[in-house]
Amino acid sequence: MADAATRLQLQFRLPRRLHLRSFGLLGQPRRCRSCRRSLPQVSGKRPLSFPHRGRQREDGPRSHRSLLSRRKAGGGLSRRADRLFRLIAELRGRRLAVTGAALAEALEVSPRTVYRDVADLQASGVPITGEAGVGYRLDPGFELPPIMFTRAETLALLTGAAMVRAFTDPGMAAAAESAETKIRAILDDAALKALDEQPYRIPLLSRDTPLRITHQQLREAIFARRKLTLAYEDATGACTSRTVWPLGLMGWTGRWTLLAWCETREDYRNFRLDRITAMAEPGGEYPVRADRSLSHYLTSLDHTHS
Repeated sequence: MADAATRLQLQFRLPRRLHLRSFGLLGQPRRCRSCRRSLPQVSGKRPLSFPHRGRQREDGPRSHRSLLSRRKAGGGLSRRADRLFRLIAELRGRRLAVTGAALAEALEVSPRTVYRDVADLQASGVPITGEAGVGYRLDPGFELPPIMFTRAETLALLTGAAMVRAFTDPGMAAAAESAETKIRAILDDAALKALDEQPYRIPLLSRDTPLRITHQQLREAIFARRKLTLAYEDATGACTSRTVWPLGLMGWTGRWTLLAWCETREDYRNFRLDRITAMAEPGGEYPVRADRSLSHYLTSLDHTHS
């Protein structure tokens, strides 16, 4: 009995680390206090903290099983910085206030998370007005700071820039090349190497030069709202002259068309760019009319095919 008491006293004099090791507790996986399951390692880091401590989420306990599954899926636990940028993007350009429930649905988070993120953004100086239960609105004129793109986003942007150079006009091609230069300037060597090895290639053919010049003339006329007189050759080879209001450039599979209001037909018409043999400016601007606009045409197009 004395020997047992002596051993017990010596045991409690040992350092805590050695005391735990003597009981075989050191190095063992930590356990969840709710379900008593071991908390697994995530990416070789320390185990997750006890998930059932503290306040509960609106949708129930935040168990380590749901945390792991969401981390692997990559959906719910996106980086908070990305979520804040998306929140600002959802608020930009909105004239009316957006409710927290609508923002939560768009961001795939709980309304409580939206309220917390909005409060953090307001504290950091982002001009968001409103309150929970009423809605939120971003003051006009606020600009996002520069952000980094993912590798897939960068590939999409540079592929789009190559398509703009090949299929639009010299002015747009110069803007696309300038944008590509700026994007490439912020990439590291590994990202540049990956982009140079990407499979998308859009050749710039010299035979399309006349179409690119026509494209630029039409684009400039659209922005200036200038009327145009077109010499146009239809599918049968017949040549006609039309005075039109150029409204937009429509990209179809393999070709561009000019969407215009035709004064002769008193209706919308699409003119293929490769069939426009000549164009002139008779002078004068066409008026702004809601019933003769690009958006009106697209709306009627949706109704026609619905």
